[in-house]
Amino acid sequence: MSGIRDGLPIAPGSGIWRLSHLLLHVRDLERSVAFYERLLGLSVREHGALAGGRPYVSMAQGIGLTAATDAETASFDHIALRCPGGIDGVRRLLDASGIDHEAPRRTPYGLSIYFRDPDGHRVECHDSTGFGGDGAEGDGRGG
Repeated sequence: MSGIRDGLPIAPGSGIWRLSHLLLHVRDLERSVAFYERLLGLSVREHGALAGGRPYVSMAQGIGLTAATDAETASFDHIALRCPGGIDGVRRLLDASGIDHEAPRRTPYGLSIYFRDPDGHRVECHDSTGFGGDGAEGDGRGG
C-alpha cells in the first residue's frame, strides 16, 4: 500500500504512515506526568495498565509513560516535539522552571532546543522552519 494520508506519505510495501507513539520507562510516573503535562502542556489521554498490571499514562501527543522496573533503562536518542508557533515559549518555560537546556540551534527540522526530562530522556522541541517550512519530513536524525 502506498499513497498519502493527511498530507503524509504512506510507505510502499509496509504501509507505515507515521510514528504512532513512544513508550518511556520512567522512575517516577507522577513526576514524569507532571513534567510532560504541566510544564510542556501535553494532554493526558488515558490512565491505564499494561499487560501484567504495570500502570501507564498515555498522552494525546503520542508519548506513553510507564513505571520502569529495576532492569529497564532508556534506549533511544531523543523525543522530538514540533512547535509550529516557535520555541520561544518552551525556552521561557524551561528558564522559569530552572531546567537546563542547550542553546537553540538550527537542525534539519527547524530551530531546535534540547533539554532532559526528569529521567534524563533527551527532548527536542523545534519550530516549523525546516524541510521547506513544514518541519515534518526527514530521516529522523534531528540535530
